[in-house]
Amino acid sequence: MCSLREMAARGLLNTIGLDGAAGDLRAAAYTIVWRLVWHRHTKRIEIGKGHYTCASSLHRMAEPCLDAFHDDVESVVDHLFTRGNTPIHNLEGWITSRIAVATIDGHRKRRGQRGALQRVRELPHRLQVALGDDPWLVDLAGAIIEWVGVPTTAGTEEWPLEAWAERRSAVTGEPAGSSPGQVARDVERVLTAMRGSCPHWYAKYIERPMGHKQLPVGSPPLTADRESPEAAHARAARVDAMVITLAAAATDAISDALAAGEDAAVAIPRILRALFLGPISAAAVADLPPGEEPLPSTRRLTALLADETSLARLVRDVLSIVEEDRRR
Repeated sequence: MCSLREMAARGLLNTIGLDGAAGDLRAAAYTIVWRLVWHRHTKRIEIGKGHYTCASSLHRMAEPCLDAFHDDVESVVDHLFTRGNTPIHNLEGWITSRIAVATIDGHRKRRGQRGALQRVRELPHRLQVALGDDPWLVDLAGAIIEWVGVPTTAGTEEWPLEAWAERRSAVTGEPAGSSPGQVARDVERVLTAMRGSCPHWYAKYIERPMGHKQLPVGSPPLTADRESPEAAHARAARVDAMVITLAAAATDAISDALAAGEDAAVAIPRILRALFLGPISAAAVADLPPGEEPLPSTRRLTALLADETSLARLVRDVLSIVEEDRRR
């Protein structure tokens, strides 16, 4: 099987199908992409938002920011395999130059999948007229269009009224009159104008995507064997972050072992066992429930290490990744 870099250099990445080789190539792409997205894109965004804790480390990111990071990595990997139809000799340079375009395209694609407008353009003229061209109500209508297309919720509320109250204060210059209660009334006024002036547009681009949000209201009672959606999502985010952290740690440890003269066939299995299967477990770090398998890939890794042919291939693949990392 050709490596990711070989396929990229031949301009064949867009020809990848859905067989096992495609999965291996995507895994290799993730190893390269996540670091570039984190250092060249995500950290800057988080600093720009004032989220300095999120910018300090992946495993310190707040859940919504971590979700956005994973979405962006997925978008860049997809972009690589859909647009890689010309020879790419500097893979890191090409990926870095496409991060902005890829993440924007991914954001629009996810909005479209939820039924929302992919781009929050200027409001329909009839709606602006119905709102009396009021600057705040027009701004709020744009915020509503944006909000229905994101997967997050505002806790137990339909709308992020607290955040929009601050937004109202900035737009109108009336801090005293910008309470969440007032914003709730403004939201209802805008929705009424939408329903009245553009009923079909409202049903398609506001009502439908809003219906996809899963509000934590009226949920059935939790039992001992049933995990809340919020807890399950948070746990999955911790596991995802830990997979990335362990992969980076493994790459560094293997590189150090090889530099010290240890044979790759000995060093790679030893380090993978220690990090992913040994007492230094992801379960302890990610604070998962006792007895739960810490990582989805644990059983597969155990099987690979137990089979001589699979182990030899694993050693070759990991060695290739480490050597690529060294060249960077």
